[in-house]
Amino acid sequence: MGQSFGATRSELGVRRASKEDMELLWQWANDPQTRASAFNTDPIPRETHDRWFDGRILSADCAIWILTSDQGVPLGQIRYDRIGDGAEVDISIAPEHRGKGLATPLIQMTLPLVRNVWSPNYVEAHVKETNTPSQKSFRRAGFLERESCPAHGPRCVLFMWEPVETKDLT
Repeated sequence: MGQSFGATRSELGVRRASKEDMELLWQWANDPQTRASAFNTDPIPRETHDRWFDGRILSADCAIWILTSDQGVPLGQIRYDRIGDGAEVDISIAPEHRGKGLATPLIQMTLPLVRNVWSPNYVEAHVKETNTPSQKSFRRAGFLERESCPAHGPRCVLFMWEPVETKDLT
């Protein structure tokens, strides 16, 4: 049985993705379970991924973070893309670390980070109807389920998160 990193948040960290993560993220993206959960299930050619990654990592409209163990082991990734006055989120957990409860903490740890980067009015996630683990993770992270996603068809569930503004009572 593998080590569980989901026991406490103190065992987890996040760092911004760098050029050195390109191959790892390509491998994670082409994992069969990841492809099955994606709206486009075709494998991603390396050259296509590398061009895409180079563009995303340099874009002011994209932020990618890597979830790490307390020993620096990469456990998953989360990507936010700015869309208008909001952001869209995409997440994946390394195949060998799935089922350990890592997705929800990753979402919760990075929402304040993305707020510091862009101050989005909302964050949305498009999840396949058949991707029950991702749906549970977004619900646990405070996202609300909306209607199906028109952009992705009836097989998609839209999850929305909106920041709660607190008033200064001093």
